[in-house]
Amino acid sequence: PYFSIQYPSMSIRHVYMDDQIKAISTYSGIFLNDTLRKGFPPYSNGHFVKVNDRYFLCTDELYEVVSDDSVTWIKSGQNIFAGFSRKLLEWKGKVYSLNNNSINELQENYNLFPIHKGFDYSDLEVFDSLLVFSTYEGKLFS
Repeated sequence: PYFSIQYPSMSIRHVYMDDQIKAISTYSGIFLNDTLRKGFPPYSNGHFVKVNDRYFLCTDELYEVVSDDSVTWIKSGQNIFAGFSRKLLEWKGKVYSLNNNSINELQENYNLFPIHKGFDYSDLEVFDSLLVFSTYEGKLFS
């Protein structure tokens, strides 16, 4: 029930663990199962997530993890209007994306369909039966 993760001089941005993988996202690289992955982006400031039995990495851009040493860049996962990719979340059979300038439905072809915009968004969560998102200004929406 207790663990310690130490990566001296690295800013840990997110920790993800399940029975298959341990992912530590840092500003200095991505560690999978305690190994720095060379085929991954050089940093991350978003979440490593599992959605629909597939792994994704949100840096500023969006990547799908295809193996322990390889990712595929999803070009449509961020843009000038949506902002940078920060997190994906599955809710009621759909996938939603937290980008810093918008909250979006991530459609099957990975296009972003905005459902809320106009703020600097900080988090996206499911709370009870609601999709809840917050802003750095302290506003909360559902």
